[in-house]
Amino acid sequence: MEKKWLLLGALCVLVALACVKVLNEGNFEEGAVESREISAMVDGVVVYADNVEAEQQRALDAGVELSFEEALNVVIQKVVLLQAAEKEGLSVAELIENHTSSPYVMKADDVEALYNETYAGTNVSFEEVESVLVGQLMEERKEAAAAAYIQSLLDSAQITVFSG
Repeated sequence: MEKKWLLLGALCVLVALACVKVLNEGNFEEGAVESREISAMVDGVVVYADNVEAEQQRALDAGVELSFEEALNVVIQKVVLLQAAEKEGLSVAELIENHTSSPYVMKADDVEALYNETYAGTNVSFEEVESVLVGQLMEERKEAAAAAYIQSLLDSAQITVFSG
């Protein structure tokens, strides 16, 4: 019976060590836990400085330079989107599509104004590019709707940013 309790105790210790390892995303070394600087908390999710720096590097690899603050904002948006997607049982792409796919009314005046801005003084007729212009306006409206949805998620999230 005593052996059973010893085995159970050892198992509990192993599970606890595994949890620490998972919580530190693999940065656990026996005998010491590497300390990581916390940059923010988003609805209980910790955002570490090294996560933000990794986002900066991804952006840089794509040819975009982001400040630490800009990269932190990107990471925070990703966390909020992932939480919302998980809550609804969707991927992030499905989540955004579901919240931005309402039909858009395209006014002829808007299409004509875009034509005048884009093709003024050219030999391109309105009829030649009308469908392209409508598509462009629809994409702009969808992007605006996605930005508004993301902002609403951010507004409803509990976000704490820690200054380093």
